[in-house]
Amino acid sequence: MICFGVVFAILYCAYFENEELGKAALTRFDEWIGRAVDKQLYLRRMLLISNTRSFSWSASPRGLIRINWKMSFEGLACQDGFGIRMGMSRGRPHPNKTVRAFLDSHADASHLFFAKHIMPDIASSDIDVEHEITSLLRRLGQEDEEVEHEIL
Repeated sequence: MICFGVVFAILYCAYFENEELGKAALTRFDEWIGRAVDKQLYLRRMLLISNTRSFSWSASPRGLIRINWKMSFEGLACQDGFGIRMGMSRGRPHPNKTVRAFLDSHADASHLFFAKHIMPDIASSDIDVEHEITSLLRRLGQEDEEVEHEIL
């Protein structure tokens, strides 16, 4: 499936506010996708196959890897003083909207990857998309004034 490095490239680029961090991974991914005969069909299949509810978490090491990476990322954010959804005390919000949306969601990094990097390239909306992806799309599409108000 999708390499975890590519999936986390968007998240870590946003967290450290360094676009160069994941540019190589995302560029290689885009080149690889560009080789598909029907890019739209390929992206739609990726989206359907990546549905985390289509396989057993307990039978797949992917579930453990996803949970460990998310917990590690949330731990980093907490150590840096940023608030997380599950924390009892709220830290300050991260200045980047992408990171805030991820930390305030129940989503995995793969959901964020699909919301930011794949969904803009999918032409039609007649496909059943996971709630976590559509929720992130809505969060990321919020007006900047609303987000700035949350920071203050």
